[in-house]
Amino acid sequence: VPFDCKLNYVNLFSDQSGGSIFAGIWRDSFGNYPPTSGDTIAPSGVPLISGAIRNSYSGTAALSGWTTAFRKGDVLKFVLHSGATMTRVTVALQVGVGD
Repeated sequence: VPFDCKLNYVNLFSDQSGGSIFAGIWRDSFGNYPPTSGDTIAPSGVPLISGAIRNSYSGTAALSGWTTAFRKGDVLKFVLHSGATMTRVTVALQVGVGD
């Protein structure tokens, strides 16, 4: 992470509709690399797509309980927990500065 920021949106895009995919996002400081499952930013509401081609998490309600504050130098790790039918997923984060 190149600067202090706040997570506003998490968008997931799949290569095909149908099936499901669960992705994890783990965050830790550079000094504590590598992030582990205990460093998840989404302890509830793990990012997922189910029966669709995309999904979005945005706003206070959707990101409730998530770690949304990132610090300069943090390292993010994206982990595929499970998937069925889908073979590729893109995870796009939108962050804001000074929010």
